[in-house]
Amino acid sequence: MSLHLYVGPDTQPDKYRLVRSVGRGGEATLYLAEVTLAGQTEPVVVKVLNSDVTANEEQFAELSARWGEQAELLRFINRLGVVGVREHFEGAPEHPAEGAGEYTDRALYLVMNYVQGVDLRDWRAEHAVEGPRGQREALRYLEQVALVLDVLHSGRATPSKRVVVHGDLSPGNVMISDEGQATLVDFGLSRIAARHMTARPWFTPGYAAPEIFTGEYSAATDRYAFGAIAYFTLTGEDPPPAPEQLRERFGALPLVANAGERQRELVMAMFSAEPGDRPEAADWIRALRSLATSAPWTGPASDPGDAVLAAAVTETPHGAAEPSAPESSAGDAPGAPDDRAAVPRAGGPAAEGAAPPQGARFS
Repeated sequence: MSLHLYVGPDTQPDKYRLVRSVGRGGEATLYLAEVTLAGQTEPVVVKVLNSDVTANEEQFAELSARWGEQAELLRFINRLGVVGVREHFEGAPEHPAEGAGEYTDRALYLVMNYVQGVDLRDWRAEHAVEGPRGQREALRYLEQVALVLDVLHSGRATPSKRVVVHGDLSPGNVMISDEGQATLVDFGLSRIAARHMTARPWFTPGYAAPEIFTGEYSAATDRYAFGAIAYFTLTGEDPPPAPEQLRERFGALPLVANAGERQRELVMAMFSAEPGDRPEAADWIRALRSLATSAPWTGPASDPGDAVLAAAVTETPHGAAEPSAPESSAGDAPGAPDDRAAVPRAGGPAAEGAAPPQGARFS
């Protein structure tokens, strides 16, 4: 259903036509939108800061400055597995065509590239993960996410070597493209700094590390959320909210229950209440993956790339080299491209036919 509403910067207030709302979280609302270029329309995703985030003009100005700085930082990240950012702007609220002039309020927007495919939640609903083959496919996507997270957390994603924290990891923020690539989308713009404290935390229940409840976001909170995403991917169930419950359930998975003591210790450490005890994502997923495949496990490495190389040259019992990453074959490849399009979600699906919420503003 078309909303027949538009948004855009002050110089082009009707630049983006909103097609439909595709998700709403504590921080923002996401829309599938389209922009006309050279006589044809192209799909994009527009993120609108929710109206209740700011209470007055001073708070809006402060958040607008931080939003702009962090959106610009994301534009420096040009890496496979991270959604591309097109632009950000401050403009009139969502409005009918040529109706921007009727509004005195202001709203904040971020425009991202459109990712063809489905989010991880929908992908899991359509794919069986039981058995070695299903587990290999699921773990392959998780490994892609893990490598991207480690790059962001290490500072290798930006020219200045700045650490970037996603801040809002959940299955709805991992897109699986038609080509079989996992991509992180919908970064928590108010909290992507290396370590961010806030008096008003937003989170997805079950994917929030315990320190988030006191307002702290860091690379370690991303890692906890990634472990919770792995639990969802392997079981099809949302993780329990308490770390001790998640540890218990994850440890009871057949994949983990019979693991060696050292591997099990590393796997379970991802759900530690102590942020510093959580391993890097690539080391963790390699340990987990080795329990589901014949790939040898060599223990954590200081650099994920070194670990992949070491595993690639390790000889199997039959004398053939075994690659660290799961082998691609016609039998193990992801399912055929879905003919329907999906876009990033903000904390869950929007209600069908719901009126579009207004963006952050002040009067």
